[in-house]
Amino acid sequence: MVLQKIRRMFYVVAAISLFITALQLLSISTGDLTPLLESFLKPLLNNDLNTFGAGWLISYLTLNGTTGAAIGLSVFNSGIITDMQLLTMLSGARFGAAFIVILIGVLEYFQGKSDSIKDSASIGMICFLIAYTVYLPAALIAYFGSSYLELSFLKVSGPALLQTSVLSIFEPVSSAVAAVTGPVLGFFTALGFLIISLRIFGYAFNGLNAENLRGNYLQFLMGSKWIAFATGALLTLITTSVSLSLGIIVPLYNEGYIKREEIIPYILGANLTTMISFVIAAMIVNTQPGMRQILILTGGITLVTSVVLLFYKRYFRFLQKMFDTIVTNRTVFGVFLTTLLLMPIVALLI
Repeated sequence: MVLQKIRRMFYVVAAISLFITALQLLSISTGDLTPLLESFLKPLLNNDLNTFGAGWLISYLTLNGTTGAAIGLSVFNSGIITDMQLLTMLSGARFGAAFIVILIGVLEYFQGKSDSIKDSASIGMICFLIAYTVYLPAALIAYFGSSYLELSFLKVSGPALLQTSVLSIFEPVSSAVAAVTGPVLGFFTALGFLIISLRIFGYAFNGLNAENLRGNYLQFLMGSKWIAFATGALLTLITTSVSLSLGIIVPLYNEGYIKREEIIPYILGANLTTMISFVIAAMIVNTQPGMRQILILTGGITLVTSVVLLFYKRYFRFLQKMFDTIVTNRTVFGVFLTTLLLMPIVALLI
């Protein structure tokens, strides 16, 4: 038990250290590559829709929304995209991350791990529908709010103590790696470090399993939509990993311990506080305008989530209808998946 806790702590420290180093290295490399990136990205990122597609596509390619956000923040710091383009790129990163859960389920079906696509993609589809029905109106609210409202008071760059002491510890390492790799290799090394750090963070909690949440404790957590929402939000906030918070609860749903109506508020909470990974990325990259856009987007998500919880029964019936329409017909489901795969590419090229 003690060894397991030590191992878990080691993974957490290693993951956080590698994550910070990766973001700093990405920032250094992007800065050095500004002329090259500008000549490559400017023709592609001409408008807000292009950056939305770019953030979406990066999340697909790296199988993680945080990586899309990190690249967006670094490119923004280099002056290649505007404030509004950063906001749409961050929004796209969240859209891409939401689809990944479905993709994993579909791949498991084709590997023979499930008897039907409906069973394999069930929880992924629920997570996706929840994310999109919240993120789409939230992204629109954030976009128009940032365009037409005076929100200059949102000037937060994170605790000064964190920036001047903790983060500075990693700067010599990041600078040394950048010096050895050079800007181009350093850029891709940073991406690799980011992906690996997020994987390591998941390993840290391998000891946690569904059994720990069964019984009366589980009934208490899921007995109220507000408690379920708070549980999902708090667990994701503490671990900064929506994959972990959902990974713990998914087996319980698959085995019938939790009903669909009960798991949705939990996922809503997790989808809200998963934005903490974007906030941390902005703190490490040290960009006030970037933090401002993240807070605006988070505000939009909070607003829409609150409305959804207030009208939860109607929202649940709406989700149920969408789920049944898409998943029960294989042709519709295939068209649906194909459309989602192509949409970021179309948005990037328009």
